[in-house]
Amino acid sequence: MKKGIDFTGIVVCNLCHDGNGNYVLGFRSDKCRDEHFTWEPTGSGGLRFSELLSDAIKREILEELGTKVVSIENLGIHEALREVDSVMSHWVYIVNKIEVNRNQVMIAEPEKCLEQKWFTKDDFPSPLMSQFPPILEKFYDKL
Repeated sequence: MKKGIDFTGIVVCNLCHDGNGNYVLGFRSDKCRDEHFTWEPTGSGGLRFSELLSDAIKREILEELGTKVVSIENLGIHEALREVDSVMSHWVYIVNKIEVNRNQVMIAEPEKCLEQKWFTKDDFPSPLMSQFPPILEKFYDKL
């Protein structure tokens, strides 16, 4: 069974920042599940069965950015029914603002992340992963 397709997938969507208004985004490779060659909030991913949200956040940050979490601020929920490559999926995003130490951030999954850069909330690049713009619109004032 596939998460998001056969049952609703739950994602910890982590908007990682350095405490000075800069957010790190990753450019997705063709090894990612979908939406290849788009920018995403790196350090995000699926919640595992029996995993606490705080543990999933810390795991994803360590797996993708190679660093530990400094602080966690939950921003809210975003729900998405989306179609990618003619396949419908259903996802619930638990959106978090995560402070990390910029000097320790690295590309920890080079097979999935081709590039990583820091941006302010007013200069995010394109193309963005499909759910990132509605998440930004919903939580922009909290960033």
